[in-house]
Amino acid sequence: RFWPVCRCRPGYEFVKSGALGRPLSATAKRLSARPTWGDWFANPEWTGGAVLDLQVHDLDMLNWLFGTPETVYARGQKGMFGGWDHALTLLDYGEVKAYAEGTTLMPEGYPFTMALAVLCEKGSVEYSFRAGGTGVETGPASGTSLMVYEAGKEPRPLTSVPGDGYENQVAAFIECVRTGRTPDRATAEEGRLAVQTALAARQSLETGEVVRF
Repeated sequence: RFWPVCRCRPGYEFVKSGALGRPLSATAKRLSARPTWGDWFANPEWTGGAVLDLQVHDLDMLNWLFGTPETVYARGQKGMFGGWDHALTLLDYGEVKAYAEGTTLMPEGYPFTMALAVLCEKGSVEYSFRAGGTGVETGPASGTSLMVYEAGKEPRPLTSVPGDGYENQVAAFIECVRTGRTPDRATAEEGRLAVQTALAARQSLETGEVVRF
């Protein structure tokens, strides 16, 4: 919720404003090697696998854009420790269809990568981020961008707030404490829906069936 794709204006607001017409579909991805800074990442009972440890952030973003999904269907691959460490998740939001890929099966040394693209009737908004190293904390590499594409117009970048997602999140928290304001992003209710969506994806991975909300 606090990365430039969400914080820019336009950005989330740009998609919601209808400037590009009605949203049609969205794709998200989050690719990473298995974290090595803690042994507990090897235990799927503790992490929940890539769906709950990694993909949940993209599911949250898709929910923020489009609401509660009607159905969730996922297929994937298990990692060496038995957890679902690669998930391909389809979400039906009614008029909008979405797809998310999340994995911790990338080879050692692979740069942390995430992307989100929203296709609308009149164009698309696309965000891509690739870290300068294996972790997001290493900062962006060259090629990171937030762009809008419209028919008949030159592609153009969207201006976003400075700082990375973590800095923006801390700043928003401090501002809420300072002003006594209730957070309006990443609320407990929204977090619960994100976890429910991730659990539905994991259920679908286990059963091979579509899960309905």
